[in-house]
Amino acid sequence: MAEIDFEKIGLKVGLEIHQQLNTNKKLFCKCRPIESDEYTEKFSRRLRTAKSELGELDPAALFEKTKSKKI
Repeated sequence: MAEIDFEKIGLKVGLEIHQQLNTNKKLFCKCRPIESDEYTEKFSRRLRTAKSELGELDPAALFEKTKSKKI
């Protein structure tokens, strides 16, 4: 297997870290956090196709979109 020169291809990688804080208010407002293990809100969505970096549509995504399933 050939070695990949990450600097040559301009690879950039990011890292995102999430942490739950044990506070009496939310970080950016004074709202009290909701402490519950039950979901009170429901939402659904449908698959929408989008072009890739190469400007192409994924045939599998196009096929799944034709089913009009709610997720």
